[in-house]
Amino acid sequence: MRYGLAPFHHDPRGPLAINWISLLGLIEDETLAELVSQRFAVPITPHLVRYMRDDLGRPSYTTRKRKLDPQVRALIGQYSTTNIAEGWDIDQAPLEAYRQLAGITSTNQDFDAVEPGQRWPQAWIKLFHQHTNVQVSRKTGFGIDQVRAKRKALGIKAPTARTYWKVVDACELDQTSDFELAVRYGGPAADYAAQRLSLALQKEGVAEQLIAKQRLPHSLEHFLDAMPTQRLAKITGLSMYALKKQREATGRGGYSPLPREADGLFATMRDSEIAARFNVSVATVRYRRRKLSKP
Repeated sequence: MRYGLAPFHHDPRGPLAINWISLLGLIEDETLAELVSQRFAVPITPHLVRYMRDDLGRPSYTTRKRKLDPQVRALIGQYSTTNIAEGWDIDQAPLEAYRQLAGITSTNQDFDAVEPGQRWPQAWIKLFHQHTNVQVSRKTGFGIDQVRAKRKALGIKAPTARTYWKVVDACELDQTSDFELAVRYGGPAADYAAQRLSLALQKEGVAEQLIAKQRLPHSLEHFLDAMPTQRLAKITGLSMYALKKQREATGRGGYSPLPREADGLFATMRDSEIAARFNVSVATVRYRRRKLSKP
């Protein structure tokens, strides 16, 4: 009643007892207001949420380093809040509050076939043979330091060959864009561009032409800004200097993990929404917004 809210008609100790106050500043004010209004049928505005947050001395979502960003929220329901809390160094209470408030059904997926006394299921253990530490961290929600420690404890060497988030066959690559594949399977769009380029280099005469001229053929120039220069150099065998020189000559900008499709969304979507849609950090979206001088 302190903030002028209508009474919440439910048992404070019943199934609707959710500590949503713990989410102040950990998610966007607009998102929290919408979730609370839907869950309890009690109208609450983002302005009121902001007032409550300021009154309680909670920092805003944009200024926090540890928060429930879209990447963390996507894991809720897929894995236990205990694992997510450990992997992302976030308190479990707000994770559980968000799960209940958003009506996300808890899953027992990450407790199936778990090693005795451990939180690592066998399906996750198998990831160490095929994926890098960073990829295992993304897949499981555990922090990179915990993944390294687990690999060391298991005695499993990291894969030496280039690994992909998801290996896609040639037919699907022909029919689907890199961005669409990234949305469908996760991981960076550059992963799918790299697979596409590797297949293109297997065509007769392409590799020979590339080596002879020390530059990408015209038909492959669109890969110049599809992935980091270092990765492009490893796949093609060309020097980073030659690739940068060709990029400048063709007037192409440098690689960005945020695809060009996002440029038209700045006027209609928040940075956090764009970040969640394109599987990138909010900082990457903000940098592009500033670079394009978008409001």
